[in-house]
Amino acid sequence: MDVVANGCALCELQDEGYLITLLGKGNGAFKKPAYRDVKGEVYQYLAADFNGDGNTDLVTSDVTGGGVDIYLGSGKGTFQPRVSFGAGDAIGKIATGFLRNQGVGYADIVGTSVAPNITVFLNQMTSK
Repeated sequence: MDVVANGCALCELQDEGYLITLLGKGNGAFKKPAYRDVKGEVYQYLAADFNGDGNTDLVTSDVTGGGVDIYLGSGKGTFQPRVSFGAGDAIGKIATGFLRNQGVGYADIVGTSVAPNITVFLNQMTSK
């Protein structure tokens, strides 16, 4: 996944309580890791553009807190503080896609829980 304008790759690794970002130098090596605190117990994370700015954003599922957290990307390999969306249920697996507009607009999120329930988070963005 490309999160910086110069085409360097990003690798996200989960560790207890953190997402670790490894930005590529463009020569097969990585820069020093950056750590981002995450809320709850992350089960899965995905990348998509949730606000239509062309930058890669991250979404994490929160098994203990019951929802998803979105981290908006800067396009330079950094992310804004999380924005949380509660579901009232422990969200495990997640998927992103355009549920209403066939690839036009902003990415939506679907999550599953152990209940078993399916939770749909429809993106409410109306402009960039």
